[in-house]
Amino acid sequence: MAISGALLLVSGLTKFESRILLELKNASAVDWVRFSNLLDIELAGAKLVKIEGNWLFVEKGNAQEQKVITFGQAKSKSGLDFRKMNVNGLGYQPMLMNVKTVEIFQRDQLVIIEVTLLDGFQGKYFWYAK
Repeated sequence: MAISGALLLVSGLTKFESRILLELKNASAVDWVRFSNLLDIELAGAKLVKIEGNWLFVEKGNAQEQKVITFGQAKSKSGLDFRKMNVNGLGYQPMLMNVKTVEIFQRDQLVIIEVTLLDGFQGKYFWYAK
């Protein structure tokens, strides 16, 4: 009886751990959707300036005032994140946390941002640059 009880306990803990891991994966997927939506908003109406050193440089603003904004991976106190900054590195806003790697590259007018999070989640973002 003790052995069957122990097996039931181990089985239950294994199922519980699997559900926790699944939730963590889902949390990364939710974070990715939020990040993608935020990038959609940030890049709406923006003009590609360049991609350099794995950073995306875009120009935003109205006819009177255009600002260059950068997007890319940077170190923070809590690890690595994907952030938005001005060209001087000021006014940064973390957009996605727990980032392991970021690759930003261009194929014709298509800008591709590939992100891998610390938990292994991988996402690709596509932006048609103007």
